[in-house]
Amino acid sequence: MASERRSRSKAGWILALAIAGPGCGGFVESGDDVRRLTVGEGGGTLAIDEFALVVPPHALAHTVTLSAHREETDAPAGPAFTIGSADHVTFPSVAATVKLHYDAAVHPHPAEVFVAVLVSNVWHRLDPPASDPHTPGVAQGETTEIGTFGVIECPGGTCP
Repeated sequence: MASERRSRSKAGWILALAIAGPGCGGFVESGDDVRRLTVGEGGGTLAIDEFALVVPPHALAHTVTLSAHREETDAPAGPAFTIGSADHVTFPSVAATVKLHYDAAVHPHPAEVFVAVLVSNVWHRLDPPASDPHTPGVAQGETTEIGTFGVIECPGGTCP
């Protein structure tokens, strides 16, 4: 009887851990699939694969930890990456720059390729920094918030 109670108790703990486990942290870290950066007033760069988020000095008033991972579903013109944090993170005074590499052979007109943010399942173009040289294979956009970022192509520079 005591053995039966121990088995039930152990099964209850396993079930409780299985239910609670996936909710912790918002996503499961798996080796090099996730990158983290603790960044504050001094700024810094969070990079993973073809993605970089450049947080300039004084963009943040306090220290936060940012996480980046590649999404399973791509953006319209390349991979998509999500930046997350346990804190509510915005860059109110100085925008952060998102840099994404894309296939320049497939998208040969850099002035028509933009970084976009995914909001309510719709990709919204981000304005490129004023200093963007429109380098083939690299799109840049400025953001004041974290989220899911990807590359879109807008023929003639006009996005739908």
